[in-house]
Amino acid sequence: MYYALYKKADPRHREGGVWWCIKAARQRYLACLFFVLVWMNAGMFSTLWGQLSTPRNLLQHAVADQNIQACLSRINKWRRGWRESLTRQLTALPATIKKQLADTADRQLEFDWPALPASLFLEYKQNGNRSDFETVLAKRRSVLSSLVVGYMVTREKRYLPQIVNGLYAIMEESTWVLPAHLTLQQSGIGLPDPGDKIIDLGCAMTAPLIASVQFLMRDQLDSISPNINKRIDLELATRILRPYLERTDYWWMGFHAQRVNNWNPWINADVLYTALLNENNPAILDQLLNKIIRSTDIFINQYPADGGCDEGTTYWSHAGGMLVYLLKLLNSVSEGKIGFKNDTLLRHMASYIYKMQIAGDYFVNSGDAAPRTLPSPAKVYLYGTLFDDDTLKGFGAYLASLQKSVLPADNLQDFIMTLGVFDRLKKHPKITPQPAVSWLRDLQVVTARSGGGSQRGMFFSAKGGNNGESHNHNDVGNFVIYANGQPVIVDAGLGVYSSKTFSKERYTLWQVQSDWHNVPAINGYSQQAGKEFKAEKVLFDQKDKKVMFSMDISKAYPEKAGINSWSRVFVFNPDNRSLELTDQFSLCGAVKPGRLFLLTPCTLEEKLPGIWIFFQDKAKTKPLMEMCTRDYNVKVEQKVLDDSRLRNSWGEKLFRLVLIVKDVGLKGKEKVTFRMPTILK
Repeated sequence: MYYALYKKADPRHREGGVWWCIKAARQRYLACLFFVLVWMNAGMFSTLWGQLSTPRNLLQHAVADQNIQACLSRINKWRRGWRESLTRQLTALPATIKKQLADTADRQLEFDWPALPASLFLEYKQNGNRSDFETVLAKRRSVLSSLVVGYMVTREKRYLPQIVNGLYAIMEESTWVLPAHLTLQQSGIGLPDPGDKIIDLGCAMTAPLIASVQFLMRDQLDSISPNINKRIDLELATRILRPYLERTDYWWMGFHAQRVNNWNPWINADVLYTALLNENNPAILDQLLNKIIRSTDIFINQYPADGGCDEGTTYWSHAGGMLVYLLKLLNSVSEGKIGFKNDTLLRHMASYIYKMQIAGDYFVNSGDAAPRTLPSPAKVYLYGTLFDDDTLKGFGAYLASLQKSVLPADNLQDFIMTLGVFDRLKKHPKITPQPAVSWLRDLQVVTARSGGGSQRGMFFSAKGGNNGESHNHNDVGNFVIYANGQPVIVDAGLGVYSSKTFSKERYTLWQVQSDWHNVPAINGYSQQAGKEFKAEKVLFDQKDKKVMFSMDISKAYPEKAGINSWSRVFVFNPDNRSLELTDQFSLCGAVKPGRLFLLTPCTLEEKLPGIWIFFQDKAKTKPLMEMCTRDYNVKVEQKVLDDSRLRNSWGEKLFRLVLIVKDVGLKGKEKVTFRMPTILK
């Protein structure tokens, strides 16, 4: 490879540096030795590889051959067309749904807009509570959204005074940035610095609401006072559009080699949406679009080829889900010239969400993701339209059927997006793909079930990965099991966000520690946080219907744990609905007996020595799973849940099984077998 680079080099550059050394050496073996040394220099090789590898830059390539400036110069035509389309879609809504939306709005006609005093804003700094402020903030926005939706479906002026009240209440807020996100400003958390313009998720989500109200009701607002639209223009320019253009140091933009996450497509999509509705200067629109595309490409460039979302399924709607919204906006404003129908990565990003479905609203969860979630039906369906993929369209229709209200009146932007596909979501045949086996090579996640397309039987998922993932929990080697769509061995997820959640104190939270995941403690040591704590020798194989997934998890633990190797092997047999877990290890020294932790919401009973039954109900009448643990002594602990988010997932408590190794030694092999009771097969 190096010789090839040398042959291609400009002759004027061959006389200096590396090439001079090769020429001066004059002997082939010295030249070979030199290159071996270069190869062994990991830093130099990494730099060279980074220069040689080509980023995807998907969006930049898609836009390069299109005259997007011409489209932006016709932005008012695009707006008229979109407004007319929305009017037709509103007219087509069933009368019953219109009445429901109007009734929701009517309940807000006497709404007393709550204050957001500085004392409430400061709670996050003073005691770590972010919920009190964010609840009031969200209520202001949801009420304004429902009032505007009420006006849209009725065209009745009685909503206008409250709509203006809501607009001004929000526009007069000192900042749209959430208190917890003021770590982005130079002065840190506390009260907002008026001279330091920050764009965070709160700011980005508020701007589309204000821009949507103006887009839908410009003439009605002018009839009350022309100064309302002037105020909206000023607030959107100073809080969103101008700082977006002027700054490149927001970490979520990724322009300084930062690792980005869902903030990137989420904020970029919201800024694009706001600009398309509000900005009238085609030159500024072009600058905004160019920067949005470059920033979003950084997110796509960092995404694994298998399309796996390391933030977890709960965050998919804000990551891949917001990306598709941005893509559809690009397609629309370019008059259909910018398309992504043939892109394999985007297809993988879309299919990830149905590969992770277990049953109903249960999805495989890792990191901060919740076990019960409902991905946005509209965003899944939009992916289906992007690729003309009936499976994705059908899965979107299925998700819509699980929601009480498909049209989200409490979020105006989502309402408009969903309205565009509402009729199709209702009419398209529902599909739950539920693949028999899915293997995400880059994310190192496997899922397998007894039979494809059904929640009946046994479902299993496990992960390798590392402990430096986005929204990370220390969970290398973790796994979950469900029986007939019901949870048996689970990942707890995360509780309500607090000041500890994204701070140096994160790993003091029990939910993120490895001792509260389904992994072992070795010699008394738990897994550590950081990308260097990872799975190695990860292997996936499928043969004769059986699924085998193995890894060495020894590097997920600190060196002082004294581990030579710790091989974790899962063998899933769909025919007899069983999972065999084997931990085979070699230690430098055996200080404490190994412990394997298992988390469950089920009621338990030891029927025979080493044979445990997991029941769905307290009365122990509905057996879900049988576990054989002859290599371990078992202790059952109870964890009372006092966190509202965790209680919504699991109820009042979880149980932790502590499986203690019977024979302590430097080498060993322990096995646990899970199988569905014969009565359930």
